[in-house]
Amino acid sequence: MTITAQISFVRKRKHKDPGRRIVAVGGMNPAGDDWSLEQQDAINAIELGHCEFFVVRGEQPLKVIVADAENGKYLKTEADERRPDRLLELPEAPAQVE
Repeated sequence: MTITAQISFVRKRKHKDPGRRIVAVGGMNPAGDDWSLEQQDAINAIELGHCEFFVVRGEQPLKVIVADAENGKYLKTEADERRPDRLLELPEAPAQVE
């Protein structure tokens, strides 16, 4: 069974490559608890078919996909071109979420 989850925040770092700025993604589960996955773990979950992720921009849900670049794989939305802009626009992860 595939789990579908909304990504509502990210943990970022400074990096010249936008695809490498995202360290982790996260959101809130149905019980109201925050969850977080390292970017590589989220990539693995998508590729293995365990999870599907999306972000909401306005009222529009946007599917999160795995992109492949010279430097490796990274997450972005289907609406993004080369840069994961819509994920990078999300708020920073709450301090208590690691």
